[in-house]
Amino acid sequence: MSVQARGTGFQMNVSHKGQRVRRMFDTYEDAVMCELQTKKAMKAGKPLPFESKSVHSTWTLKEAYNKVWQTYWSDCSTTQWQGRHMMKVLDYFGTKTLVTSISSAQVAEFVIMLKGKGLANSTINHSLQSLRKVMKYCEQNGKVEKIPVIQSLRLNNHRTRYLFQEECTLLRQHSTGELHDGIVLSLLTGVRAGELFRLRFRDVSKGFVYIEKTKNGDSRSIPAHPDVLKIVERRSRGRLDSDLIFTNTKMTRDKWLMVRNRLGLTDVVWHTLRHTFASHLIQSGVDVSVVKELMGHRRIETTMRYAKLAPKNFTSAINALDI
Repeated sequence: MSVQARGTGFQMNVSHKGQRVRRMFDTYEDAVMCELQTKKAMKAGKPLPFESKSVHSTWTLKEAYNKVWQTYWSDCSTTQWQGRHMMKVLDYFGTKTLVTSISSAQVAEFVIMLKGKGLANSTINHSLQSLRKVMKYCEQNGKVEKIPVIQSLRLNNHRTRYLFQEECTLLRQHSTGELHDGIVLSLLTGVRAGELFRLRFRDVSKGFVYIEKTKNGDSRSIPAHPDVLKIVERRSRGRLDSDLIFTNTKMTRDKWLMVRNRLGLTDVVWHTLRHTFASHLIQSGVDVSVVKELMGHRRIETTMRYAKLAPKNFTSAINALDI
């Protein structure tokens, strides 16, 4: 049988001489019955026996998002991040819009609107991925016959902004308190902002910084630089269950913007500190695969954006040949 459970329904999947037909049903029995009729019709070259059983009802976009949220995102490590992109989609298309009415043309207009706001292609792609996840869920549950075209934008492969050594020194010299310690921790661990906010003193142990909840859902450990250990020792005072950094995130954010602007680093964002960590490792000759693990990337292609910064000694490479 070619019937499998999908979401809250059952999917029929029939192939014959290069033609493939998929339909969703509320019950297993309906799916099996239609599968048998479809196979018979396809072999005989007759019209397919569909009687509007593939979509019995539909959802609003808000209802669809609620179901995806409860199934996949409510207890994940990126809940806040997913929520931001969900709101971008709902604000544009409307919470009461039926998922069956969302067209490829509307998706294209959504992209144009986001680009008009000056958002980076990578940010726009996250919102598109959010919408794609929801529409795919609707398709699997028989609420739409076919999902609209949701094409990710091509990412800019130009040089990733990172800080030069002199710029790192300036930031450290012109920042104080929590901001200074946060900058140093980010430059020497490469942690994401969300990971830094969740760090507690107990997460630094036996010479390592342990990250339990990451964007990818995978844990990782980073060897602690001596300067990181000094900060932890100075700030901890035995408070293992307390937050390691940023007791007042709003005040720290305001100070960050003030220091950054005063130094003329207006093209620098907090995530630039993470790029700097990876870039300096690569420039120091650290293997890309090692940087991948330290950064917590799942795909080596993500880390390869820094590979062009690696020192190149072509002469030594040629001299190493022994043919």
